[in-house]
Amino acid sequence: MAFGSESEAAGYMEAIDIDDGEYDAAYLIDGIVLQILAPDGRDGPVVLQRTDEHDPDALLARIRAYQRVNGQSADVSDLFTSANGVRKRE
Repeated sequence: MAFGSESEAAGYMEAIDIDDGEYDAAYLIDGIVLQILAPDGRDGPVVLQRTDEHDPDALLARIRAYQRVNGQSADVSDLFTSANGVRKRE
């Protein structure tokens, strides 16, 4: 999934899903890794917190895997274009 902002992504996610392990990673478009938190438990809000970790290769690998599963070319040369394409399809 791709979102226009961190707050939009956090608003989409549900704490119960985080507690159940539904989301294993979140990134900013430049590869900054976000920590996914549910500080108030299963019924509270989701918080995405920026970390010091920068892993654009892992983000690219996830985008390529997503595209392959969805029958699309796994050629990702531009993260912004790829993310916008994902957002349009969702």
